[in-house]
Amino acid sequence: MKMRSKKYIQIEVTRDCSENCLVCPHRKYKFSGKMNFNDFLSLSRKFSDFEIVYLQGWGEPLNHDRFFDMLEVARRRAKTGFTTNGRKLRKYSNKVAELTDYLLVSFGGVESHNVIRGVNFDRVLDGMRAVSEIKFETDCKIRVGASYMLTTENWSECVDFVRIVADIADYVVFTNLDYTFDEITEKLRLFEKPESSKASKVVEEALTLARKLGMNAKAYPLKLEEQAVCEANPHISVAVSCDCELYPCIYMCLPFDRIERVFFGKKVEVPKPNFGKFQDLKAWKRYEEFANIFRKRISAYNKAIDLLMYSSPFTAIRKLSEIDNVLAANPPPIFCRTCYKLYGV
Repeated sequence: MKMRSKKYIQIEVTRDCSENCLVCPHRKYKFSGKMNFNDFLSLSRKFSDFEIVYLQGWGEPLNHDRFFDMLEVARRRAKTGFTTNGRKLRKYSNKVAELTDYLLVSFGGVESHNVIRGVNFDRVLDGMRAVSEIKFETDCKIRVGASYMLTTENWSECVDFVRIVADIADYVVFTNLDYTFDEITEKLRLFEKPESSKASKVVEEALTLARKLGMNAKAYPLKLEEQAVCEANPHISVAVSCDCELYPCIYMCLPFDRIERVFFGKKVEVPKPNFGKFQDLKAWKRYEEFANIFRKRISAYNKAIDLLMYSSPFTAIRKLSEIDNVLAANPPPIFCRTCYKLYGV
């Protein structure tokens, strides 16, 4: 299938978070910071170039004291969205429903949620329900989603989760713990584990139930396969950190000179790209040069797919193996090669 994606800008409005989730680098590293509102206003001149302005990074967006001002500014030029841990959803439900097009609420299980995510499960559900009730009582167009991060500890709970959120969620997404940075997170990672096969069947059951109950549903695979580009789509999208730096994705926005990862049990350190701040026109040119690496890679991949589609069954099998050669001949940037996201999970 050829690459098609929406063009979006993801903005880390804050790195501040009140939680200490097992799966988040806040547990291991101490960092904070927030985007100045005037910087956000300056950046907003770019928003009309994108379909979606997504306000989310390594902190809780609702912690920013100008968050709703930011949403108002963004919504004049594009669709808006953000991801939240849900702690403050009930408190701000009216504003969220009024100014947001896409809301995604993070979950770490049912019974497992409180341990993995830190925020009380019932409190998050209550906040999500508050937004959904406003949606049905008014004419606001917000789409409310539930993001369930699959781990080795919670995959057996995902069918029950679907039943619980069926009346308050428009869609459910089963994601992976795709950034592992220590032994704890690598142990919690579910994909490419002995239990992955059994878990896949349970997840498929959850997807079937969700669709039967009227929700859109999606799950990321538990088996790795190299992609031409990850879903951050750096060839058409961009991330901006709270200190105004341009990055290809939010994973690069961590405030360190080098990004620590665990990649299949091996600890690696990845250099961060240095494009510069968004106020610098040269930074955008440098980012374009980076994006062109993926554009070239995607173009080569799509050509290989076209040849495969028009091949006879006898030659298709041989050409299928050539796709791997195409990707190898067009390698991704060095800081993407040990990122699980590049492998489809």
